[in-house]
Amino acid sequence: MSNLPAIAVDVGGTNTRVAIVDRSAKISNRVNISTMAHLGKDSSISRILNTIESVVTQIGRENIAGVGVCMPGPMDPVTSELYDPPNLPGWDGLIIKPIFHDFLKTVVKFDNDANIAAIGELKFGAGKNLQSVIYITVGTGIGCGIAINGQMYGGRFGYAGELGHSTIDRNGPKCNCGNIGCLEVMASGTAMARIAREKLNAGESSELSLLHNSDHNLVSAEEVAESARNGDKLSLEIVDEIGTNLGIGIINTLHIFDPEIVIIGGGMAQSMDLLKPSIEKEIQRHAIRSIRINTPPIVTAALGEDASILGAASLIFEEF
Repeated sequence: MSNLPAIAVDVGGTNTRVAIVDRSAKISNRVNISTMAHLGKDSSISRILNTIESVVTQIGRENIAGVGVCMPGPMDPVTSELYDPPNLPGWDGLIIKPIFHDFLKTVVKFDNDANIAAIGELKFGAGKNLQSVIYITVGTGIGCGIAINGQMYGGRFGYAGELGHSTIDRNGPKCNCGNIGCLEVMASGTAMARIAREKLNAGESSELSLLHNSDHNLVSAEEVAESARNGDKLSLEIVDEIGTNLGIGIINTLHIFDPEIVIIGGGMAQSMDLLKPSIEKEIQRHAIRSIRINTPPIVTAALGEDASILGAASLIFEEF
């Protein structure tokens, strides 16, 4: 059992990834599917379980140690109960572990996406050999994993690290969680796309307006970043706004945890070269003096999307 590989599952609001991971962190048999959360939890879970089963059968159930699952937070990692995950509508209150266990007939362990990715980076990536690490995933939403003394910190009910749902502007827009002015609604990839669409629909000039036959509501965060790299004025302003907002969230983590390093992962990490100047400017503007002088490194995740896959597998490896 101790030498067997694990099945790693990364469930996202948009896509779900499944792979086999061995003890040397080698990843194989990757499968990506659309989560299709809009079709409802029963349909999504059925698609996910059937995909996992298809990977399991490739090597045989007797040849895996178990299944580690990364879920969008917030969730209780012990009971596996989901607490109104903003990017999985209709999944509130769902206790997911028995569903997976009954279908897969093997060991199944869960944790939320930010914690899982943080575990991956802590064990195999940018946080390796460090003790105090903050991992922030910035994509469709924003999550945060916290390592203290080399161990993940989940809090009383697993809510710790919900940085994306901390308010940074009490007059800001409404978030999917129901709160106002959350970091997630002001600094995520979803926020970048929303701000661009609002500005384009208001008539502001940009090369983005030429995309999608001028249907501004289809403009994506990736397109805003690409346009910013091309020097588009509006896109650069949006990137600066997102970076500044993200900087506020990072300052809060620096003030509370004083980490050795801040690791940025998720889809928006690909735009860190654009965002980092605004983040650093905000830190110099508003962090306390000791942190301005000794700001910890703010780095892009070393493992990219593989952080979640490796972190999910680690849940099983630690079990044995």
